[in-house]
Amino acid sequence: MDQEGPRVDFNKAFHEFITGVELTDKFMNQLSEHPCNYLLPSLTNFPDDLAKKCRIFSEFTLVRDNTERLAEALEQSGQDTAAKQLRKFNLSEKPWPNSYEINLQVEPARALRSDTSKELKMDANPRGVALIFVTEPDLSLEAERFRSICEQLLFEPYLHQGFTKVQIQARLTEVAQSKKKYKGDAFVMIFIGHGYNEKIIGCSESGPTRDDVLPIRDIVNMFSETRCRALRQKTKVFVFNCCREKWAEEALPLPDTHPVNTGSECAKCQGRLACTKCEPTMIDTLQYLDPQWKKENKQTHVIYACAEGLKAWYDQVNGPIGHVSVFGQALSHTIAQYSWYKSLYQLFLMSVKRSEEELEKSGDPERRPEINMFAVNKELFFNPGQWREESDDLSD
Repeated sequence: MDQEGPRVDFNKAFHEFITGVELTDKFMNQLSEHPCNYLLPSLTNFPDDLAKKCRIFSEFTLVRDNTERLAEALEQSGQDTAAKQLRKFNLSEKPWPNSYEINLQVEPARALRSDTSKELKMDANPRGVALIFVTEPDLSLEAERFRSICEQLLFEPYLHQGFTKVQIQARLTEVAQSKKKYKGDAFVMIFIGHGYNEKIIGCSESGPTRDDVLPIRDIVNMFSETRCRALRQKTKVFVFNCCREKWAEEALPLPDTHPVNTGSECAKCQGRLACTKCEPTMIDTLQYLDPQWKKENKQTHVIYACAEGLKAWYDQVNGPIGHVSVFGQALSHTIAQYSWYKSLYQLFLMSVKRSEEELEKSGDPERRPEINMFAVNKELFFNPGQWREESDDLSD
């Protein structure tokens, strides 16, 4: 019973449940085969059966498999009703069904997980700034949903629609180069729109040109430890809900490397413009980040809606709020339902599973979302609704 949601329900019914359990000799003999049997000798320190039952059903149920083994012990000792009840408490929390309402209500946290040996600091109010950019009109309401979610996570959210590449870059620079004391523990950037070759595409009146694209590498690099003093040693989260298709284009020299292409032709393949073997030499990705940046940067999470070379979303998911991307739907629902007790990495894994299930229903090709973490040595919990009072009074 390692999911906190089901455990909350178990604890609410705990006294009523253990009242119906009997510590018979047969049941205690069955417990000798339980993985937690090393705790059995300590039961002699408890004065009566009620205290012993509290000890058993508190400690022997911390892991799902152990809970099932305890249910089997009840069953084999003739306590079938108690076994069935315990198994009901041991079921996984069911994901919320898909909703097309804009405002998903985020479940508030019951405990503050922050600034410990295992958890990153996330207890300021406000948490920090969340910049949300959307350049695809069909996904504007999805962006509004993420704005609402960020607000409920106690971030100060700013939704920017239809920004050009220059406007996106200017807004990011404003935050990265701010000389004011940053009021918060984290920074979040979410981009919802189009992209290719590890670049996002800003809005333009005509079709996108090279002047309308911004490399993801450059965005993340703006917030490195050496370039962004305001966010030094603070958590950074970047979410890119955009395509990562590979388009053949004239290669630009990568940092500290020599050009590998001649004109628009691949030097290795002698003239193939869309070179499937050598295409990676034409694209700047996060693997080309300055080695010094990787060494000095801290607490950076980069999330992609799809794997490199794939499309992120398609125009076929319609609902009352307009087009919604599969990944955006999965991530928003997962954060709203589970962020009160699951870490960012756990939320990501659950979002991947949920999006895969949706893709199986629709028959779409798989997307394989990715997460890259740089110098992240602790878990990140968003702690919706929880903060430390002293964090609320930060001066500039």
